[in-house]
Amino acid sequence: MNDVGFIIQNHLELKNMTQERLGKKVGLSQKAISKYITGKSLPPLDVLDKICHALDIEPSVFFTSSHVNTNYIQTADEQYLILSFRKLSKQSKQAIIQMMEALEGNLK
Repeated sequence: MNDVGFIIQNHLELKNMTQERLGKKVGLSQKAISKYITGKSLPPLDVLDKICHALDIEPSVFFTSSHVNTNYIQTADEQYLILSFRKLSKQSKQAIIQMMEALEGNLK
């Protein structure tokens, strides 16, 4: 996943939108959207503009590094954990946080 793919995927998660639904909104297949997210291809600027409109984001988000913490770049596993965590119920999130706190205690 490249930065473009990560941004698209992140905003899909925030909007609770599927790749298929985004594809329909911009006139593309789910497969095309998947290729953008996985980094197999990059969307042309006109398509990127349609994606921005569908996700209600500014195109500039793709051309700035404000979404990236330059002191720390997330691995693919960390990105997966974050996106998965966002899908959990509040109760499940609390259980994960408690588990992490317990694991951190074991590291000290």
